[in-house]
Amino acid sequence: LSLHDALPISAPQAQAQLMDVIRRVAMANGIDARGAEEMRVRPLASDYGEVLVAVTFTCGIEQLVNFLAALANEPQIMATDEINVTGGNDKKKAVQVRLSLSGVVPKKLIPAKRGVATF
Repeated sequence: LSLHDALPISAPQAQAQLMDVIRRVAMANGIDARGAEEMRVRPLASDYGEVLVAVTFTCGIEQLVNFLAALANEPQIMATDEINVTGGNDKKKAVQVRLSLSGVVPKKLIPAKRGVATF
């Protein structure tokens, strides 16, 4: 997650910033995407790590298209990791969406995996 002003100092802060972008852009498009369904951190190559945030929400298909276009116009470098869209049965033709976004951070922000302790 490349930021213009300041670099996050921890992976959870990078995830929080990614979630803030999702919430802000969703709200601007009339979408309620408040809760994070999943948050992960994993190594990416030898010098980087990846933070991932997944959200689930319901919206109209035109809202989803506008939301995705608005995300693409954000200054942060992020990518869609996964998107699942399921049609609904209501008269408003709302769709259920599960969207995972990820950002790249320096490897030093990724917590080191600890091995099994021996006694």
